[in-house]
Amino acid sequence: MKNISIYLCLLSLSLFSCASLSEKNKEINGKRTDTIGLEYPILTEGEIYKIDSTENYYLIYLKDKTTKYKIISPKEDNSICEKVKVNETFSFNLKNITNKENIPKSNKAFMPVNYLIMERCLKVKNNEKICAEGDIDLYKSANLNGLCYKTSR
Repeated sequence: MKNISIYLCLLSLSLFSCASLSEKNKEINGKRTDTIGLEYPILTEGEIYKIDSTENYYLIYLKDKTTKYKIISPKEDNSICEKVKVNETFSFNLKNITNKENIPKSNKAFMPVNYLIMERCLKVKNNEKICAEGDIDLYKSANLNGLCYKTSR
């Protein structure tokens, strides 16, 4: 009887340790490895703290525990949907689309460049320019259609 109980304890211990090991393997240096190769590799949950718009796009400002995001979503006429609102929390699948071509290469030993003060803009529909703001990069989301939130599949 003792052998059976010892065997069951060892079996359950090994199952739990394997499960926790697989969860740890999903992160390397704080980054999720299970999102590598996805079109929208950034998975985050955060609070919308501001919504703005241009002529053709909505600008949704999101913050999670460590990062702020400026999400660009083309204006769509969708009246029946779950609309995102300020001070509400949503989960998003994001892709960074900040134009980093304007950031000059620098010789850090002699002339470091602060890329936060460089213009980092995208030209979108009708020659409209949408720019990153300070340390807030531009993103697009698989979860937005205008201001309509759609859950991930």
